Amino acid sequence: MVEGAVPETIALLDQHWDLIFFTGSRTSARSSIRPRPNISRNGARLGGKNPTIVHSSADIKTAARHIAHGRYCNAGQICTAPDHVLVWPDVKDEFIAHVVQAVHDFYGDDPQTRPDCGRIINRKSTERLAGLLGSGTIVVGTVDLDDSYVAPPVIVDPALDSRSCKKRCSGRPSC
Repeated sequence: MVEGAVPETIALLDQHWDLIFFTGSRTSARSSIRPRPNISRNGARLGGKNPTIVHSSADIKTAARHIAHGRYCNAGQICTAPDHVLVWPDVKDEFIAHVVQAVHDFYGDDPQTRPDCGRIINRKSTERLAGLLGSGTIVVGTVDLDDSYVAPPVIVDPALDSRSCKKRCSGRPSC
């Protein structure tokens, strides 16, 4: 695994590889996943919708803690993290309470002051994320644009046509 920006990516792509697996933005991926004679195979994970379903027969507290951990570790910047949860109506309130408690257990009263709570890569990305919080009811979570910080948010009952519920694929929105 290599972290870096454009110069590091270009240098790496000039080497021979059996497989490149890229995760990041669509813009950056365009240069890394296009066919190259020195790369046998490539793949990309550019985000998307990763639903999680919680049935009423589940251990709700355990499910909430596992989902919260998967969603919020690494400042939520993991492409395969659950991004929306479909919960059986009869356990919805219990699930929400457990997720809110898990966020508090993991990050304390003021996560922004913790040195282990990451920041978003830049202001533009922070603004984009802040825009996604505008639908539904926010039961926990705040945004500080000046600090490029988004506290772990929990949004309940977002509008199904909101940006937070849509997937972008090749620039085309779809559900």
